[in-house]
Amino acid sequence: MIRVLHVAGGVEPELGGPAVAIVNYVRASAAPDVEAHLLVAVDGPAELPHGVGITTVRRTGRFRGRAKLWGISIPLALWMTRHASGFDVIVVHGAWLFSSLAGLVAAKLARKPCVMIPHESLTDFDIHKPGSDVRIRAKRAIEHVYAANCSVFIFASEMERTDSLTRGTTARTAVIPCPIFEGDRAFAQPRPAKALRTPLRIGFLGRFHPKKQLDVLIEALSLLPSEVTLIAGGDGPDPIRAELRTLAANLAVGDRIVWRGFVASRDKDAFFESIDVLVMPSEYESFGVVAAEAMHRGVPAIVSPRTGIAELISSRGGGLIVQPVARTLAEALTNLSENPEKLSELSQQASHAAEQLTFSRIGSLLRDEYLRLAGR
Repeated sequence: MIRVLHVAGGVEPELGGPAVAIVNYVRASAAPDVEAHLLVAVDGPAELPHGVGITTVRRTGRFRGRAKLWGISIPLALWMTRHASGFDVIVVHGAWLFSSLAGLVAAKLARKPCVMIPHESLTDFDIHKPGSDVRIRAKRAIEHVYAANCSVFIFASEMERTDSLTRGTTARTAVIPCPIFEGDRAFAQPRPAKALRTPLRIGFLGRFHPKKQLDVLIEALSLLPSEVTLIAGGDGPDPIRAELRTLAANLAVGDRIVWRGFVASRDKDAFFESIDVLVMPSEYESFGVVAAEAMHRGVPAIVSPRTGIAELISSRGGGLIVQPVARTLAEALTNLSENPEKLSELSQQASHAAEQLTFSRIGSLLRDEYLRLAGR
């Protein structure tokens, strides 16, 4: 039996895909020969994993927003210094967080191997996001610290591994996608074509953030027949939400969009049941948890080429890979709307493709890495 400690700055649902991914990586790694434990900083209620040990600590900081954004928690660092030696492997989630740096330092002091699951944070896309040169230089400096001291980097896709700045590191790198569901087979049945001979219902689910490019999907909707609707799940800052609603009104599609607001985990089944196809026109996604969740339920996903899950769709089907341009998206959606048999075929492929993302399959890959590090 080995003990693996996962360290996270937060797992709040509003953080989107990374929060889901952290919880799922922790749960999938638990097994008779691996005891998984999660140390996480929280401010209030959070969707914590079951079946694993959990320690929650409070965030600290005069400015609560920054403490949440950067995972700042002195109690977390103190807990690590006292307990890190009791674990065989330390896993840190995300790169630009106080919690990850504290985890790395504690692992080095306890002479334990440290694994990083960066959740996109080490990619060129993230490091070079618009901002000050000081921020970019700081990220590069921290990246070099991780490169020199982490034993393994685990990436969710080959694209993320290729795009991540781990040049010069001697650490192992592994591609292990995010696990999505328990069991051995996806539970969804493919949707029959006869049930799709109705106006197409497009779905979007995610944070209202510029990189998600919901505005592009709204523009695509304006190019589709008037009976086609968009069900938009998610939320974001007031200015972005207002901009999206104004865009919809200006394009005369406001009455064709259902704004569902934040969709909790318990409501996801109902959300995916209400749509025929999920569209993820993101500028960049290291994996694409929402697309995987849709496919797991038999809902085809249309994703951009710069989405990690495009690798799974390319090899096993279950969706389409389309450039995130309004006219191109509209053409792809029109073809599906006019061809329900094709949509049903993609639904069947999606359900089977998602079987690559079971807890048992991904968990076995994770455990191999942890056991290797622990010398077992």
